[in-house]
Amino acid sequence: MAGVMFVSSMSGCSPPLMLMPGKDSPLDTAIVQTGTSHSEWSRAAGGSARRRSAASRPDRAKIDGLSIWKGPLGRITAIDMNTGEHLWVIPNGDADAEDQERIRNHPMLRGVANAPTNPGRRGFSVMVATPTLLMASGLTRDGAPNLFAIDKRTGARVGAVEIPGTTRYGMSSWVHEGKQYVLIQLGGGLAAMALPNENRK
Repeated sequence: MAGVMFVSSMSGCSPPLMLMPGKDSPLDTAIVQTGTSHSEWSRAAGGSARRRSAASRPDRAKIDGLSIWKGPLGRITAIDMNTGEHLWVIPNGDADAEDQERIRNHPMLRGVANAPTNPGRRGFSVMVATPTLLMASGLTRDGAPNLFAIDKRTGARVGAVEIPGTTRYGMSSWVHEGKQYVLIQLGGGLAAMALPNENRK
C-alpha cells in the first residue's frame, strides 16, 4: 500500500497563555542567568491556580458531558499522499466502558442514528507499518494496554494482544532468522513481541 501515511493525532484545548513583561519575570531571580538583556515578553508563572487538579477545573471542551470535538478525540488517520484524501479515520484505542455507556445513553443523542460511542482516548498512538498490517498501541475499554493489528486498507481492527505496559516514543519491527519481532518502548523499558513458532507462516 504505497503512498499512504498513517498519522496519530488528537483534539484538545490548552489553558490560555498568559504573558508578562520580560523584565518582571520571576525567572530572572529564580534561575541564574548568564545574559543581561530581557526579552520583551515572557510567559507568566501560573502559580497555584495553574496547578489545581483537573477535577477542580471545568471541562470547557464539553457541553452537558458531550465533547465539542467532531470525530474521535484521539485518532489514527490514513492519508493518501498523492491526493491528500483521508482514506479512513479510527479512534486511538477504546474509551473506557463508563464513558462509552454515558454517550450511548445521553439524552441529547436520543433519536440520533449511528451516533459513535467510542471517541477513543486523548494522546498519541505508537505505530509501525509492515507490508500487510498497521500495528498501533492503545488502551481497551477496561484500560488494559494493547497492541492492535489494523488492516491498512480499511482501518478495521483485525487483532489485539495485551502488552506489559503503556507505550512511549516508538515501535519497530525486525526479522531475525525468518521470524518477525515487534520491539515496543514502554515507560519502564522495552518489550519484544512475536508469534509462537507454531503460528508462523
